[in-house]
Amino acid sequence: MCLGLVVLVGGIIGVLWRGRVVGLAIKDVVAPTLRASLVSKLSGANAKGVVVVNWPREIAADQSANLMGIIPVVPPTYSVDLPEGLSDSATWLQFRPWQANPPGLKVEYAGKEMLPEELASQVKGADRVFSFDTQTSQMIVLLQRLPAATLNCPSLFDDVCLQQAQVQRNDREMQLTLDWQVNDTVPAETTVFVHILTNDGMLIAQADGDPVGNLLALSNWPGPGASLRETRRLPVPDGDYQISIGVYNRVSGERWSLRCTGMVTCDADAVVISPGH
Repeated sequence: MCLGLVVLVGGIIGVLWRGRVVGLAIKDVVAPTLRASLVSKLSGANAKGVVVVNWPREIAADQSANLMGIIPVVPPTYSVDLPEGLSDSATWLQFRPWQANPPGLKVEYAGKEMLPEELASQVKGADRVFSFDTQTSQMIVLLQRLPAATLNCPSLFDDVCLQQAQVQRNDREMQLTLDWQVNDTVPAETTVFVHILTNDGMLIAQADGDPVGNLLALSNWPGPGASLRETRRLPVPDGDYQISIGVYNRVSGERWSLRCTGMVTCDADAVVISPGH
């Protein structure tokens, strides 16, 4: 009887202690990092035009337990305050398809829950859109409105201009940043392909679809001449590879032809960038 009580009390203390350790990490590391990762990307932005998706309002250790099969013990939950100056002016939203729990944690998100078409409307009118990345526990930029381009387009797919494509990579993944300008109305079937290919043209991976996680179609652009920056994430393959980027008809599969300058490397229907080995 005494031994069982000792085991029970010890189990409760263990679960709560682990929750406390995780809570201190959230308070001292995760929360400041989250706020800093958001604030650092807001330079020059109008806070009223900022949309934040899936801000982690509360975080707890994902370690609920039923000791001896009958007594539930739940570790404490810790709040993550909204960044000062943004809490009242920015728009805070939830989108379940982008939600997940980081390893060892359980997250409750802030903001009004959105359906895809509702979030698409918010994204279209935003200056910048951020979302919580469960892999790095930081806020990442999904979309940024840019000043209208005045120079000749380096990569023009009829009325769709790819102004710039940049790649950042680590050992696990690549972050591909694409700057688009749509100069006139395009058909609803128009979308983007992004393919990772071997040097002999074999498909390794792809991130096809409309910008901002399929939420902002090229046919639903904020306005003629508007320039927006979006981010796509891709795995880093083994060996040498290249990235092929273009515009195509999602129904017929037909690719749009491309006119490009000597500033970029192009095929007949795609911009090609080679991040290296």
